[in-house]
Amino acid sequence: MAKKQQAQQKAVNENDKRLDVAQVAQRLGLSRSSIYRLIHSGELRAATFGPVRGYQVWEASVVEYEQRKLQEAGVEG
Repeated sequence: MAKKQQAQQKAVNENDKRLDVAQVAQRLGLSRSSIYRLIHSGELRAATFGPVRGYQVWEASVVEYEQRKLQEAGVEG
């Protein structure tokens, strides 16, 4: 039972991973300004972490965005 709980906790932790705007921009091949637009439009889920650290985007949200874009382009992913 303990191994199952550890596996579930690991899956939760992986879903909680956050990326900063520069990392998301590099991963998606977009500018930082474009990432901010996606955050503000609600296409990417992000959290603010003070005036210095700015936005951090949930990696799961980036994966969902990538999958949506592939589906829109007609490519199965």
